[in-house]
Amino acid sequence: MEPRWNNTTPALRDKVTHREMLVLSDLRVQDITQQVDASDVALDWEHTILLKNLPSDGKTRRGRTIVWNDLSGFLLVTASPNNLIDRLSRDNLVSRLDMQAYLQVCQGKNPVPYVVGDFRLIAVGTQQKEQYDWINLKYFQTMIPFKRKRERDQALVMLTNGEQLLIEDTASRMTNRKTTADKIFALQLNQAKHDFQLYRPNEGLSQRNYTTLQAFQLEKIGQVIEHVVPRLRKLLTAKEWSDLVTAIERNQRIPEDMRVQPPKPDDSAAKKPVKHDPKKSPKPHQWDQQKDPKKHGNQDEAGD
Repeated sequence: MEPRWNNTTPALRDKVTHREMLVLSDLRVQDITQQVDASDVALDWEHTILLKNLPSDGKTRRGRTIVWNDLSGFLLVTASPNNLIDRLSRDNLVSRLDMQAYLQVCQGKNPVPYVVGDFRLIAVGTQQKEQYDWINLKYFQTMIPFKRKRERDQALVMLTNGEQLLIEDTASRMTNRKTTADKIFALQLNQAKHDFQLYRPNEGLSQRNYTTLQAFQLEKIGQVIEHVVPRLRKLLTAKEWSDLVTAIERNQRIPEDMRVQPPKPDDSAAKKPVKHDPKKSPKPHQWDQQKDPKKHGNQDEAGD
């Protein structure tokens, strides 16, 4: 048995052998024989093939994720995919806020990928309770549409390790997500080249690439201002401002004492019915929510 199939039941391995593929939507908790708490495991992200989201079953509020690693096999981790990716971002210089800015500059569409150099995670399928499945593009070799009668659109992914993965998504949408991640990777390479140029003046950087890097920095600063300033209720000290920006970069909630509190209900206003005006709807609470495509130029993916 290949190490990548460690910690799986014989029943699952028989299914994979019979079908000659792993059907992602069929992967269940009972298929995995090893469970760990997120605080007790250090994931090998380089060799992680995918993250499979397991929505809460009602018995616990904590999310769960099946992690498939090419060298060590499967693990059932007691944390949601978003939580695991947030932890990864805290261990790297590339934050979720960086990724949102990259997405805007590259004119991509939500969901936001996570890219650190050649390590690229893209979402698979649609959301389930605000969570996606994720695949590592390092193992993404070839993909073809895979349709059967009376079934939803599917795509068959041939992995670089020789395995095949059947996902619930369209090949065209997955291709678009991969293209966006590749564009972000190229932008990060230009950033590295720019930093290298600071110490090697003879290594030039084209004006076009330099302008794109400037746009990225301005987009990131603009997002901080847009998402922070309207929610502040007091003047901040330098340390409080630093703590606030750090919280946003790490995808954490703004501290309660810094938020603008909702106005108290007015008795006089309660006597008159107020019509809902969609133009005056409050902005999304967290910075990583969807933005107005007319204003920012990017929007969520439309169904294929």
